[in-house]
Formats: sequence, structure tokens, C-alpha cells
Amino acid sequence: MLEKIFKKPVELKIGDQILKFNTVTDVAFCLEGRTSVSSKRLSELFELSAAELETQAVKLASLNKSMFQVLNSIVDEPDNIDRSMRELDTQMFSQDQSWRDIIQSLNKEQGEINAIRVTVIMKYMKYLSALEETIGYIRAGMKKNATATAFEDIDKATDFGATWSLSHLREEVALASEAKKEFRRLPKDKPVSVNLTAGNRFDILLASYPCQIVAENAAVQFINNNGTTILHKGSNIVGRSAGSTVKIDAAERQVSRKHLSVVINGSNAVQLTDHSTEGTFVNIDFV
Repeated sequence: MLEKIFKKPVELKIGDQILKFNTVTDVAFCLEGRTSVSSKRLSELFELSAAELETQAVKLASLNKSMFQVLNSIVDEPDNIDRSMRELDTQMFSQDQSWRDIIQSLNKEQGEINAIRVTVIMKYMKYLSALEETIGYIRAGMKKNATATAFEDIDKATDFGATWSLSHLREEVALASEAKKEFRRLPKDKPVSVNLTAGNRFDILLASYPCQIVAENAAVQFINNNGTTILHKGSNIVGRSAGSTVKIDAAERQVSRKHLSVVINGSNAVQLTDHSTEGTFVNIDFV
């Protein structure tokens, strides 16, 4: 089912962009880049109180239940997913990573795209899991530091900012995520060769921004949530700079203007060099 080629490309309007997909696999790859929590959303979460985070966690549990109900509706009758999705209030979907736009655009389609609907729901549930995990880390950090503060002298209570550092907590979240996905940080400004043969793909994190590099026959592709870019032989620059080979959205502030260079030399390896402030992480299986 995943390799089925549509009779004509399926178009989804996401924000001011119109993305075209030829297969369900294309949809899955594109949406994979939207399953992580954006830096903007992460910053918003760190500004919430413990009570507000608890409210968010309760809402997530309810939303996850709704998504499971949609998937359960197709066990006996696969065509039910169209009706089940249209019955959902689109306002319940997060605006982070443009998920609400994706669902609204999908509901406007009339063709036989139930396979896409299933893929979208599964990817959105993966995003919800990442969001739930992030909230859990933040709440745990709050409880840990609140306990430590309770045993301090009253005179030291005003030094709470030094006790609970947002930047430190952000590092804990990033490190936990990195360890779970088995990524390794590239050394800065030092070329690293990554094995890549036809049919291979590997994941890259530009700071916390997820991407993929894929080898398809003689071409090497760079995939992010804006689509696919064919990398040319020689040096390719990935970053927010307007002159980049792969231009990352300016809103992704964790990505440097010149974040990563990818050198294609025609062999079975590509050469990656990190030039960034926040780091580049690569799946360790390919390093």
C-alpha cells in the first residue's frame, strides 16, 4: 500500500505552501519532519506553570484517546476513517508544525486517499507522544527543583533562578531525546564520512530540527518538512541563509544560517561538516 503511485499527485495546502505527493511514502517522509516539538512550542512550554502543564497533559491524554478511536474505526471498515476524521473538531489539532492546516487540507480532499489519512493520524500521534514526553521532562524537572528549594534557607529562596535553570532543563530534554534516538553529535568544523549506498537513508538533527538524507539510484536527496532537495556533486550548504542549497525556514531559529555542509563525491559515502552553534546529530548506525 505504501508504494502505490497515485493516478495524479495529491495536493495539500499547508500555510501558504502547496505540497504535492505521488505516493503514501512521500507523505510519510514529509510528515516525519513534523513529529518533533518545534523550538517555538518548546519555549512556550517552559513558560507554563506546573498547573498549566498538568492541564496540557490532561488535554493530550484526551486527544490521544480520540486518535485511537479514529484508528479503531477502520479495523472492520477501512472507509470509516474519512467520516471519523471529518467528525473531529479541527481546532483540537495543534497549530505547531502546521498540523491543523494539514488536517483541514486533508478533509477537503475527495479522492481515494484513506491510506494518506491513516498515515497522517499515525504521524500526528507520534508528534503527540513527543509533546507528552517533553511535558513530562519539564514537570519532572520542576518537581525535582521544587523539592531541593524546600530545604534551603529562607534567605536563599530568592536565588531560585540559579537553582532551576531553564537552559539546563532544556539540555536535559535534548539529551534524553538524543539518547532515545541513538544519535551522535558531529564534531564542529571537522569533516565526517557517512556510509551511503543506494536505497539507504539516515536521520539528521539540525539542533532539534529533524531531516533525512536518502540515496536514490545516482541521486542523493535531502528531506525536511519543506520537501525534497536533490543535492549536487561537490559541496552543498544546509541552513537558514538565502544562498543555501537547502534553505531552512527562518522561523527555525535553532538552525544556524550555515549549519551543515554535505559534500557529494560520487563514492559510497557523503562527507558531513557541522558549522553550527547548536550542533548536528546523526544516526550512529551510519557513522
